Amino acid sequence: MSKLPLLLVAGYFLLTLSWALANPPFAAPDEDDHYIRALGLSTGDIRGRQTTPVVPPGATPDVRAFYTEHPEFWRTVRVPHGLMAAGVTCESLAPEKSAACLDDTRVLTQNRLTTLMAGYEPAPYVLPAAAARLASSPFAGLRLGRLASAITSLLLVALGVLLLWSRALGPLSLTGAVVALTPMAIFSASSLNPSGPEITAGFAFAAALLRLARGDAPRWASAGAAVAGAALALSRSPSPAWILLDVLLFVALVGRAPD
Repeated sequence: MSKLPLLLVAGYFLLTLSWALANPPFAAPDEDDHYIRALGLSTGDIRGRQTTPVVPPGATPDVRAFYTEHPEFWRTVRVPHGLMAAGVTCESLAPEKSAACLDDTRVLTQNRLTTLMAGYEPAPYVLPAAAARLASSPFAGLRLGRLASAITSLLLVALGVLLLWSRALGPLSLTGAVVALTPMAIFSASSLNPSGPEITAGFAFAAALLRLARGDAPRWASAGAAVAGAALALSRSPSPAWILLDVLLFVALVGRAPD
């Protein structure tokens, strides 16, 4: 195999690792809620209990309206002791502050915490949940959770790139990967959330179908499509719609292919 697809995957790996470690803890969108969802899953609390949300101090009018207008999203989940802290969103809720405000956080002692992500599909949180339980502090737990989620996404990226690669077409065969895997896609893969696995699984599944439609697919391409499709289906509740659209695209491509 050429070194080009391996170099491309290595580049995505380094960028993902850099963001996962350099981005301040809980600075990614809704990362505190996703982390609490993972902690709840680590204790076996899959769905949580519905509760009345408490608007955080200093919340903007838009944030305050979201809390009060959508109470059905908020649930409490059982969490391990000592792995979450108060004030972890001090930077994201106050853009004028730096990440130094995280030094003033206080480890929480409650055994139940509130999250609006308790209704999300559990599969993307399984590895982050297991990794976070190995930590002894909230920030270490979040870093380990990010890395565990990133591993899943990077494996799917590698699968998609290898499926798209064609020695006959050369670098041209990887054009779709470069276009699809935008910086925002890689940033999502470096954060603790289900979006990274969903995006990369969608990329890998589409890559598998495109390779199968080309007619020069290796024997393992069908297995790769099955793995990527399963990962996509389990990532988010709307994901089956993406699978259907991809399959329709595949049928259209095969129908146009010469005999």
